[in-house]
Amino acid sequence: MTNTAELKIRNYKTTYDSDAIALLGCMFLFYSGSYSIKVILSGIGLEAVTNFGSLFFYILWFYNLVKISIQNKFIIKKIVFFELLYIGILMINKATFPYTEQYYIEYHMFLRQIVLVFLPCGVVLSQVKTFEDTFGILRKYAWIGSLLMLTAFPLGYMNYWGEQYWGVQLSPLTIIIFENYIKNKRKSDFALLAISLVMILAGGRQSFIVISASCLMLYLYDNRKKSTKILLLISLGVIVSIILVSDFYIAIFKCMLEILQSLGLEKMRALEYLANGNLFSTLTRNYIYESAIVSIAANGTKVSGLFADRYYIRQFGRWIAYPHNLFLELWMDFGTVWGTVLAVILMAKAIENLFIGGEGRKRLYIALSILSLFRLMVSNSFMIEGYFYVLLGFLFGKGTGLRFKNPNKQKHIVSVYNRR
Repeated sequence: MTNTAELKIRNYKTTYDSDAIALLGCMFLFYSGSYSIKVILSGIGLEAVTNFGSLFFYILWFYNLVKISIQNKFIIKKIVFFELLYIGILMINKATFPYTEQYYIEYHMFLRQIVLVFLPCGVVLSQVKTFEDTFGILRKYAWIGSLLMLTAFPLGYMNYWGEQYWGVQLSPLTIIIFENYIKNKRKSDFALLAISLVMILAGGRQSFIVISASCLMLYLYDNRKKSTKILLLISLGVIVSIILVSDFYIAIFKCMLEILQSLGLEKMRALEYLANGNLFSTLTRNYIYESAIVSIAANGTKVSGLFADRYYIRQFGRWIAYPHNLFLELWMDFGTVWGTVLAVILMAKAIENLFIGGEGRKRLYIALSILSLFRLMVSNSFMIEGYFYVLLGFLFGKGTGLRFKNPNKQKHIVSVYNRR
């Protein structure tokens, strides 16, 4: 007869870790699918039902979120707590700093996605204890998401959403397929990877750099015990960085651009930067950064509130969306003192996570940190970057699940649970 008290302790399903990683896959699928389906439906003449198509991916997401919550009731309290905390912070900020109110309206879609999808995903991911076969679990979601995006592209994705969305949504899917190919060498993965690497050239240049950095770092990690390969790849990386801006390779990129455009791929934003030799150009960014620094110097330690960076930076140019740098944004919003404190805490946690967990966790850390932190150094804003909130859950999560003082008792309860 099983002790009722022991079964009561067991709120943590034995498959929680793999289910949580699958939920992460659902998040990537939601992001790519909910945008792509609108383009697909619109492209085949079903404009009237595009919102229902997007709603399908919301329903799919909520089904999987509710499923894992019911099976692991301990996570419900955590999700509710962080949702209320996040919403509470936004409401207090809005009331305390009324000049930021307009930006809640401007970015309502992103805030909604963070509340409904990205933040809950981060909370669920924070409780994962082991990350075995992470990329293997994510593979099917990456395949479905990639195929949806590739279908949407010729139907007008770029005109509908633009190159930034294309790059941001395709990047994680491509990284997942890359890691699966490196591990299992499937021909199907190689074919999809090759197509995705070409199509990522249609996105923003930061997405091209994110893909390149992620794939290189994952490959180096997977081959870290082969010292000759690592030295060769590092040397290759330096050489590639140099030749990317050389006249000879600029001519090659121009030729590639002409060929792809002749095939109907007119908008290839990243490839255009490569063909013009401007991949690493910071000409536009320089004015934004200089304006942000002037604003930071003027405000000093003053705490101006979330979204205040928009209020200040747009006084230098209405065309500027935000500072395009995580540190500048933190200093503009929270002042030089508290902004620095938050930046130090975040960076310290990011460095600490380099040494936490097994190989599966470290591979996912490489992907998530480059997708989010790396990108936030040159583009986007932490206030609307959904992946950032997933990364926060990963970085700050304790991943405790259930802990037992008596290991034998834990084994007994797990054994009883599995037999039920």
